[in-house]
Amino acid sequence: MHVTEWGGGQLTVVRPPSGGFPRHSHDEYVISVNLCGLERVRLDRTAFDVNLDELTVYNPGQVQSCTTQVPPDASFAAVSWYVPPTVVESLTGDAPVDFERPVVRSPYLRDEFLAVARAFREPAPEGHPPPAGSAVQIQERLVLVLDVHEKRLRQCTAPSQSRRLGSRDDTPST
Repeated sequence: MHVTEWGGGQLTVVRPPSGGFPRHSHDEYVISVNLCGLERVRLDRTAFDVNLDELTVYNPGQVQSCTTQVPPDASFAAVSWYVPPTVVESLTGDAPVDFERPVVRSPYLRDEFLAVARAFREPAPEGHPPPAGSAVQIQERLVLVLDVHEKRLRQCTAPSQSRRLGSRDDTPST
């Protein structure tokens, strides 16, 4: 596992040797993209499949596990952001956030998510801070994810007291 710390959160590249993850939960929000392989996820009391063109978004405290499926000569890999609730709430004006749907199909968000992950692994140009130190870039991508969720949801439902974000197929409107 490759881990990069930032602003109280972590960006990780995970490659579980066991073909999945046992039942567990996190104190943070978890936003993930599969790099290689498919997942069969169990989240709380539901089960669903996750493909390569989808992001998963889990709320703090949700119980999750999964099995993975990859070609014989490959191993499962995913990139995950572990985002503390305080960071998410600071980006939403302290509004509580609850992702309603754990899977988002959006090649656009997937590409943005992976662009930041790649930036963490690239060396910085001489005289510039490393990309991993750019909290602004990370926050921009998190705001993008939250903003796209919120816009999509506003098209479908009336606002509620807490922010309930997410849909299965999110693409930015033009």
